[in-house]
Amino acid sequence: MEHILKKQKENISILSIINWLAKEIDEVISQNTDNKLLNQRAVRYILLALSVEDGVTQNDIVRVTHLKGSTISIALDKMINGGLVVKKDDSYDKRAFRVYLTDEGLKLKRQVDGIMEQINQKAMKGIVKRDEDASFYVLFKMIENLTEK
Repeated sequence: MEHILKKQKENISILSIINWLAKEIDEVISQNTDNKLLNQRAVRYILLALSVEDGVTQNDIVRVTHLKGSTISIALDKMINGGLVVKKDDSYDKRAFRVYLTDEGLKLKRQVDGIMEQINQKAMKGIVKRDEDASFYVLFKMIENLTEK
């Protein structure tokens, strides 16, 4: 792959590189866990969203993941059936429910966190702190630009 990237360096966008990195991360996670639900990107995104803040609404998950409500709904049903999350009525809004990680979901989240840490260490090998900080700045600025209304 490296020779392809070098050959196309002038013709490849940073967003293409980000997409390639995301696919590599997806593949490594899928290869390093027995839970087949993690083969679905929506499930991984929901797990990540719930690891930041547990007990959020489905609409919150849609906003954070940028996935369609129907995609989230299907993935949540699979996660409920897989014992990873539970839905509980929202005490403030009886029309809504909140999603919480179960003990099994927390266990899987910790496993994914460990895999992500390994990926991060491997990916950042040989990159100095200054360049890492600059990359963070650029990527967060891109997110800010793309999510601006």
